[in-house]
Amino acid sequence: MTEEKINKGAELLSKLRNLREDRKIWENGATLQSLTVSDKYDYIDQSSLSRVRCAYVDFDKLKEDTLANIDRMIKEIQEEFEKL
Repeated sequence: MTEEKINKGAELLSKLRNLREDRKIWENGATLQSLTVSDKYDYIDQSSLSRVRCAYVDFDKLKEDTLANIDRMIKEIQEEFEKL
C-alpha cells in the first residue's frame, strides 16, 4: 500500500468515526433546543445568522432524514475505504 493510500485510508476512517459519533447523537436525540438559520451559503458572519423557533420543525422527520443521510454517507465512505 502506498503512502497516498495510507493517508487516504486514515482520512476516510476519521470521517467514518465522526459520522458514527454524529449518528449516535441523532439516534438518541429527542428534540431541538436551538436552531440558527443563515441567509448565505458561503461566507457567514454574525449579521447573516438568525435564531428561529424550533417549534416549527418536525423533529421526527428531521431525525429520520438525517439518520438516512448519515447511513448513506457511511456506506459510501466504507465502500471507498474497501476499494483502497
